[in-house]
Parts: sequence; C-alpha cells; structure tokens
Amino acid sequence: MSILGLSSRPSFRFRFHPGQTVAANDDGAFVFRSITGEFVSTYRTDVEWQRRFVELLQRGASLAAIRKAVFPLLGVQKTAAVLVQVDYFFHTGIAVMQLTSDDDGALLTFVPHGAPCTPKFAPLEDDERLVFSRFSTLRRDDDRIVVDTPLQPYHLVSETPATDALLMRLMRGAPAAQALAACPAPARTALRDALALLKHDGILLTLPANRACLTRHDEGEASAQWDVHDLQMHSRSRSGYTQLGYGEFGGVFPNIGRYEPRPAVRPAWSGERIALAKPDMEELYKSEFPALAGVQDYRRSVREYNEEQPLPLEQLGHLLYRACRVTFRDETEFESPLADVDGKAKVEFAWRPYPTGGASYELEVYLSADRCAGLDSGFYHYDAERHCLVRIAGRTPEVEELLHGAYVATGYQAKPQVVLHIAARFQRVAWKYRAIAYSVILKNAGVLYQTLYLVATAMGIAPCGLGSGNIELFRRITGLDPMVEGSVGDFGLGSLPAGYHDRLRR
Repeated sequence: MSILGLSSRPSFRFRFHPGQTVAANDDGAFVFRSITGEFVSTYRTDVEWQRRFVELLQRGASLAAIRKAVFPLLGVQKTAAVLVQVDYFFHTGIAVMQLTSDDDGALLTFVPHGAPCTPKFAPLEDDERLVFSRFSTLRRDDDRIVVDTPLQPYHLVSETPATDALLMRLMRGAPAAQALAACPAPARTALRDALALLKHDGILLTLPANRACLTRHDEGEASAQWDVHDLQMHSRSRSGYTQLGYGEFGGVFPNIGRYEPRPAVRPAWSGERIALAKPDMEELYKSEFPALAGVQDYRRSVREYNEEQPLPLEQLGHLLYRACRVTFRDETEFESPLADVDGKAKVEFAWRPYPTGGASYELEVYLSADRCAGLDSGFYHYDAERHCLVRIAGRTPEVEELLHGAYVATGYQAKPQVVLHIAARFQRVAWKYRAIAYSVILKNAGVLYQTLYLVATAMGIAPCGLGSGNIELFRRITGLDPMVEGSVGDFGLGSLPAGYHDRLRR
C-alpha cells in the first residue's frame, strides 16, 4: 500500500493537511500542531535537507521534486527513506495529495482518513460514459465543494470552478472526453487521471451504452441492500473510513470556548405537573437483585395487553424512577488544545441509572398516554430530576397520529397503552464529539431500550421497543427546533395480559 508509484506523475503533489500547522520553535525543531494537540518533530531548521523537506510539504511538491531537492544532500538510500516518509505522512493523514496543473494550481485535493489507500488507475476510454455512484454525495464546506463517499478512506475537495463544473456533469453522467472538454486545456490531462482513479475506486461507474441511468440493483447484491444514509453513517462513525485527527473524530471538545455546553438537566417545561410514585428501592435491592438471570431470560417484546386493567400510573411512575431518573449531579472542568479560543469549560453531569457515552445523558423521555389508569390521555414530558410528568398537550390530532404510528410500528399487532418517545438534546453530545455524535446518541438510546426492557420485565409490565417514530409530529406537538431536540426512539408499554407468565413458561 504505497503512493511511491506516483513518482513519475508530476501533477500529483503532496502537502501538509490544511488543519496541520508546522512552525519552528526557539530550539530550531519543527512543531506539528492540530486541533488534537501538538508534538515536536525530529525535523530541524539547522539540518539542510530537513528544512528543505518541510518547506516543500508546506507549499506542495511532487515526489520527483522532493527527490530532486534532497538527493544531492543524502544520496540514493536516504532519499528513498525520505519518500517513504511522505508515504507515511499521507497514509496517517498528516499530508494530503493534490492534483495540479502548472497554469491553474491545485485542481482537486484527496484528503486521507488515516487508513492506507494506494492510488490506482483504471483504463478509461474517451467515449466511456461515467457517472457517480449513488453513494457519493456533493456538499459545501466553507467555499469548497466536497465529494464524500463511504466506499473509500478519503474524501475529495474541489479547488477550482472548472473542477466544480466537471463534478456536476458527472452527477448525471457524461462521456469522459466530453466532460473533460469543458475544462481548461492545461488541466485536462491531470483531471483525466482523477477520473481514472475514481473509476478504479468505485466512486465513478460506467454507464452501459443502452442505459440512461443506473439503478441500485446494477451495483451488486451487497450494495443494492444498503441505503445511502445508512452506509454513510456506518462508515463515517467508525474509524477506518472517517478522517482521524484535525478535530474530525471522537471526543476532541471542538466547541470549548465557542459555545457553552448544554446544561446537564433540561430546563423544566411549564404546565400542569403530575406527581409520580416512587418505589422502595431498599426493598427492591433485597428482593430483585439476585433475579437478574430470570429477568434476562423472561425478557420479551410483548405486543398484547390486559385491556380490562390498563397500566396504572403508579407502575408507570415506578418504571420511570427506576430506569430514567436523575440519581445525582456533579461538575467537571475540561480543556481543549484549540489555540484560538479559551480552552477551558466547566461541564455539568446529571447521572441516570443507565450508562451513556461521555456521561452525556442527553436523552429525554416524553410519553403519549392512550390508556393509563389514573392519567388523562395526552402528551407529557418526564421531568427526570423532579420525578414528575409535565402535561404538554391533550389528545390532539397529532398525538392521535403518534399513537397510531406506534400501532403501525408493532406490525398492527397491538396498540400500546403508553408510548415513550425518547428524544435527544443533540448539542449535549455534539459539543464534545465529532463524526460519532449521532452514532453515540443511537447507542445511548439502545442502552435505554434495554434498561426499560429489563425493568419492565422485572415489574411485570409489557415492554416493546419500536423501530420507528415520527420526528415531524414530535416537532409539531412540542414546538421544539428539531436541530436542537428531536425524537430518536420510541418504546411501547402496557399491562401484561392475564396468564402471560404461565404461557411463557410453557
């Protein structure tokens, strides 16, 4: 896995990643600095070949130009080792690869994601009709067009309007020669290499002569069964195909000093409050703690209820207390290596009975009550710190539609008596994490699902995780900005039907 085969292609040049700054310290050593930290390198300004090498990577140079600059100072073997170092910089994301032309400068930048990727070129015919794979997306990042793909460990940044236009032509499909003919003549040879590279990597596909477009089933059995958004989130929230470093992945606290962290506990809703019963936890510790194995074995998704005795409010209160309440609060100070902002912030935490990534506890529980003994039908928020329900709406048409949606999500098998709507305060997680924030939220929701399953099973309540919910109905009922707080999961509850445990044992 190497880029050294590009030595004969002067249009491919390498330079430090745009998020990487390199400067000499007072001792003459070059310091590499990014959002994730800094380190003092072994390269020095008082060593001639090292100074030349770093300067070339700061402005961009081909492998041939780097060899020419250091060879007189190092000889054959050591020069080869320097080119291997460029290869290492590229594969680890310290350097990027740019496709250039002498007249137009950089045309296209290949930004690696910290995984080995060797540029290879597929044969390309002038009349070959090329089109982007359906998994490729074009988006704006500042003033650049970016091509994202979950199929390869890199993304592309268009550097000129001519390259922008070329990419747009290929979204609908065009013969290679025709697509390139609209580009400035000096750039065509280099951009042809780009098309051949993208074809090899499956980012560009060939349209058959008798076809106007490709369908998902033309891309192979495995690809056809992936939806675009699923594959994008899968690849971009796992290391390997997501850029590492430069504040793009993981808990890098990129927003310290820019935005205040969200409070650990959601501000209380105004409205009628319904007090909830609390269980005797000390008694439960004695009676239920040894029974975990039985609870796990008896856990099922139950889609039938005792309609003569709907779920009572007291049981609902006990369930919410055991699964979702705030147990205690504390505060911790964090630092960020960002140099251009205040690098410290105090973050509140409000712990719950289940674990979450980064102890974020961003999840809020709302509920639609259809048939709950002691509780009027309507829409409520569970105030986890005060252990009460706050009434937000009565049984409006939107609430009615939410309840019907839960019925549909059970496969029309049962109408849950109570539906818990799990919402996320997104910035509570995104303030700390890059690339994985939404993935973390979904994992947290899954943990809460299992917690609800186990507690409900132990209490003799019928639980059922639901696979879908309506974010627009949630927005309309709550009036919340879906970019700030929105639903990410739904969970059905009800009273167990008579004789259920006997049937389960049999």
